[in-house]
Amino acid sequence: MLHQGRNHFERSVPSNRGDMVDDLILPYWRQFDIENTIPDSWHYGVALWMTFFGIFGVLGNLLVITTFVRSVLLLVVVVSIS
Repeated sequence: MLHQGRNHFERSVPSNRGDMVDDLILPYWRQFDIENTIPDSWHYGVALWMTFFGIFGVLGNLLVITTFVRSVLLLVVVVSIS
């Protein structure tokens, strides 16, 4: 049960989970049933998408580093500057 208190909304019944993080969630967000709203396949799809682009990002950065290390002209410019 929620009742209006001095700080927007306060709980009149303590959390039965014993979670300290549970007290940090604002009452507005408690109205949404997130566990039953989004299917598991969407979570797996987003995880796959992020993994794909994460691997591409790492490979792209490795390609840049490899090109920089193998290019003699770039190394000469860096050495002459410092």
